Amino acid sequence: MLDFTFATPSEICRELGIRLRAARLQANLSRSTLAERVQLAPATLQQMEKLGKGSLENWVKVLAALGYIDAIQLLLVPRRPRSIAEMEAKDQPTRLRASRKPQSYS
Repeated sequence: MLDFTFATPSEICRELGIRLRAARLQANLSRSTLAERVQLAPATLQQMEKLGKGSLENWVKVLAALGYIDAIQLLLVPRRPRSIAEMEAKDQPTRLRASRKPQSYS
């Protein structure tokens, strides 16, 4: 299993595709059966498994159909502060909109 820490984005995508295929096979589903269940073309599912490429919406559909919706929920959970400085910065009010002034690049 690939450690994502030092992997490139394309390596991570390929590994996710490998894991998706393994999950599908563990659920004892053919590619065409799963594709039909989530209303995707089998070729789209094949691209997801071989290259890890697909829209986020398609990934969510497939992972939900395979019972991995709880894993999706953990994807972008706010991280806990790792230092006192991060804890202090977290307590500071954050800006919720962008500046109206255009930036000049000289």
